[in-house]
Amino acid sequence: MRLFILAASLSLFLLAACDSTSFEAPRLDLGPTAPKEYRLDLDSGIVVTFDKGPSPEAQGKVAYVTHVPSGSQMMIGRAGQVISRHDGRGGDPERLDEILADKAIMVRIIAGANADDLPFPQHADWINFVKFEGITYIANRGRGKLGLDWLGKERYRIAFELRDFAGGGYRSRDGDAAYLDPGTAIYEVTGYSPRFRLAAVSDGTVTVFEADTSPAARTGADLLDIRGKVRSIGINSPENGITELASIEDPGMVESLVKIVLSAPVDQGRRDHDGQRYFIAFHMEDGTEVRRACWLESGELHRGIMTDPLFRDSVSQALNEMPTPTPPPNKTSTPLCTERELTPPCGSGVEIGKPY
Repeated sequence: MRLFILAASLSLFLLAACDSTSFEAPRLDLGPTAPKEYRLDLDSGIVVTFDKGPSPEAQGKVAYVTHVPSGSQMMIGRAGQVISRHDGRGGDPERLDEILADKAIMVRIIAGANADDLPFPQHADWINFVKFEGITYIANRGRGKLGLDWLGKERYRIAFELRDFAGGGYRSRDGDAAYLDPGTAIYEVTGYSPRFRLAAVSDGTVTVFEADTSPAARTGADLLDIRGKVRSIGINSPENGITELASIEDPGMVESLVKIVLSAPVDQGRRDHDGQRYFIAFHMEDGTEVRRACWLESGELHRGIMTDPLFRDSVSQALNEMPTPTPPPNKTSTPLCTERELTPPCGSGVEIGKPY
């Protein structure tokens, strides 16, 4: 009876502490009777999450049981039947066999799969990311796309999707993804370290994810696998991150700057960013692009790669050597737009004073 009162009091405390704008996804393991249970974290990297079945063969709610480190995963239905199974990288089937053989855990899994409903939707604007082995990977928004032929071997499976299941206070864990369904395969990218690039396929489109933060990162090389793979370096607009303002194309200079970035110390602590920001675009030999914000005052290349003054000076020099735009003939009286003057007489909302 005391235990029941304590649990009820704890529930009331959590409800009082959280309103609709600051709700934090519950981390308490309330057991198989909890009607809103959506995730179980078991020992040895096993994650169990509950979601809608992805096919007619898996109607209603199912349980995804994932051994995150190896990518082993199985889908279990409401009756406890194994709907699908994947033994992951290097096999490792005993991890899943242990779950199936543990009656107490199976009772909890079946109870969760048979709970009346999924949790009520949460609302948070997540960056498109995946997380494995402590590394958070962010979707590459650079130019140049990789095709299916660039996919290497399968490395992981998504265990849990945050969309609609986790509020703003949630702390991401291995196996999580912002916008990929549980069961989605995560692949290595041919020619790159999996600690730098991974990829997923959704609706036939390949999305590349690149390392953003890593607790093991000590130098830039721990985050960026770009040595010997960069064709040129672009310095892009601080406004949109896409428009190239200047370019460094000399092979010797490109190689020197890449070495500086890869040997630079990493400090991924939170900080306020001061001074001018640009975007550095590493144009790769394979046609893809690695783009990172760069603050010239501190020399930080996102995220936390602290380059030395030579890198900053080279970027500044390239910008200073950028040719001044020539006004069109017979329109010398037309004023150049500033950053805030995006209306006539400057025209259609495009800055004429800077190349766009």
